[in-house]
Amino acid sequence: NLNLKIASLDSGIPLDSFRRLSHEDLDDTNKFIFRWDCVTNDSCVSTDSVHIDSLNDLWGHGTYVTGIVAAEVNNNVGISGVIWFCKVLVIKAVNNSSGATKGWKLTNAIRKAVADGARVINLSIRGYPCTTSTCVDSTFGDQFMEAAIAYAESNQVVICAAVGNEGPDTLIGFPAAFASWGTDPNHLMGYRNVIAVGGTKWDDGLYSRSSVSNSTKKVTVSAPGHWIFSTYRLGGYTWGAGTSAAAPHVTGVAGLVRSQFPDSSAAWVRQVIETTSDKVWQDPTKAAYANNDTIYHDWHKKYGFGRVNAYRAVTLKTLKAPLLDSAKVVRDAQDTTSWIKLFWRDISADEDSFKIYRTVFSTPYQFSKVASTAKNVITYSDPKNNLMGSETYI
Repeated sequence: NLNLKIASLDSGIPLDSFRRLSHEDLDDTNKFIFRWDCVTNDSCVSTDSVHIDSLNDLWGHGTYVTGIVAAEVNNNVGISGVIWFCKVLVIKAVNNSSGATKGWKLTNAIRKAVADGARVINLSIRGYPCTTSTCVDSTFGDQFMEAAIAYAESNQVVICAAVGNEGPDTLIGFPAAFASWGTDPNHLMGYRNVIAVGGTKWDDGLYSRSSVSNSTKKVTVSAPGHWIFSTYRLGGYTWGAGTSAAAPHVTGVAGLVRSQFPDSSAAWVRQVIETTSDKVWQDPTKAAYANNDTIYHDWHKKYGFGRVNAYRAVTLKTLKAPLLDSAKVVRDAQDTTSWIKLFWRDISADEDSFKIYRTVFSTPYQFSKVASTAKNVITYSDPKNNLMGSETYI
């Protein structure tokens, strides 16, 4: 959707000395729209001809993030963003030296993005409320930031926010911590328009610094966040890692869903992304990733509802694992040969086949593929001799 607006609240975008877009993959003036500087002054300043140079990205974070969301396509250079056709509202929300910001300045930026008609906001930013007397900024997660999140929700704006890179079992920063758990219509635990994003590696393992989790069940979904190639502020491209890279992947997917279903609510977009995400811990070849971590129904405390799947999200294909009804040892009366027969219920309408894996001896989380069946098949006999009935199947 060429008119869909996605807001990138970050450190800006590359500009040349004439205040023109200067990166070869981020230079479409019909796509990348200069809007607000919410950092330099106490209030957001419109980036007219006087202030436009304040959007120049001297840190590089905004350039990198924006490239993942929406780098140009079909231009024979560089990379392609997750969402190809949209408008990107460039709003400066962090400073040029270290990427730091004040919570109240981010609050102002969120409100400006909503007022400008953004349908999705990317926030590869996080901060924490103060807990000591020496606190510098007490406005991350305060009532004013929450009011801005509520304002976005009332306007059906999806917010994709990085959970942070601090490591295992640390608190999730704000605004990601505003994400609700479950339906929670009364906002007792957050907001359904906020998607809290964790990071994964190339093999779907958790990016080690983004395995953030806590008892409040706030990680919504995960996305690639390790060695991601994107645009560099001085031209060309660079590799990066972190939940800052993961969040814009989800922002792009949310934009694709919004393009496909323009009248959808923010909560519905989030639900689609949740239900169509890949439950990577259920993949027999990756079962070790479950690693005894908390799994609540189809939610994993570090992956959330799974690693996002853009294709399934825009086609609404929610593949479901079959339900295993029973397995029994069958023994031939004439000799000692035995096999195991599996029976299951097919609860998905979109599968092409079923793949069956068996544990390798008694080694936990190590499986080998033993068969593939046609779709709609609901039984399989494992013919390996001398099976004892203690095997695990997926």
